Amino acid sequence: MKPEAILGWNLKRIRQEKNLTQQEIALRMGTADQKYISFIENGAQNITSRTAFRLAAAVGVNPRELFDTDNLPPEYQALVDELKEKYGS
Repeated sequence: MKPEAILGWNLKRIRQEKNLTQQEIALRMGTADQKYISFIENGAQNITSRTAFRLAAAVGVNPRELFDTDNLPPEYQALVDELKEKYGS
């Protein structure tokens, strides 16, 4: 599992909590490509920090929430532990 999966999982969770579609997020970001949002949610797209800020604005959250590791499902814990070991807590 790649680190991008954390952002993707959080984006999908937030999007669903706010009853938004991938297309709505794409339109709010100024892109008409729903597939791009799908790739991000599936951890298949590495994004820039600028895109992370645009995503956060599109779903109405602080960018920090996209990188939150406290509310991830258990299967993500190994990745979180690996990242903490590699980069520090």
